[in-house]
Amino acid sequence: MLRRIAEDAYTVDEKLALISAVQDRVDLDHTGGIPFKPVLEFAKAYVAHYAGDHRRAWSIAKPLTSDAYLSRTRADHFAQVRRAYEQDRERGGGGSRLGRLVKRAVGR
Repeated sequence: MLRRIAEDAYTVDEKLALISAVQDRVDLDHTGGIPFKPVLEFAKAYVAHYAGDHRRAWSIAKPLTSDAYLSRTRADHFAQVRRAYEQDRERGGGGSRLGRLVKRAVGR
């Protein structure tokens, strides 16, 4: 498992499932009151974002904008994910790297 992590050999769906498994086991950081479940949910948005699936990233992130902790501490991160999503939409992007590759291949 450590080798797969080091080599980034997990698919996006596997990464999201692993984060979900962690979410099932954590609650609050009682020293600072950090709500780990929403923080980890936002991490899922970044997994999709880095994979180039900006539509999926924003669909995960958007509901979290109302979380008091995240909106206070991660406004710039929300803006980054939203901006990538909007740029993708403006370009008519498929929302995923595969979708863009297919559109390019068909266009040739």
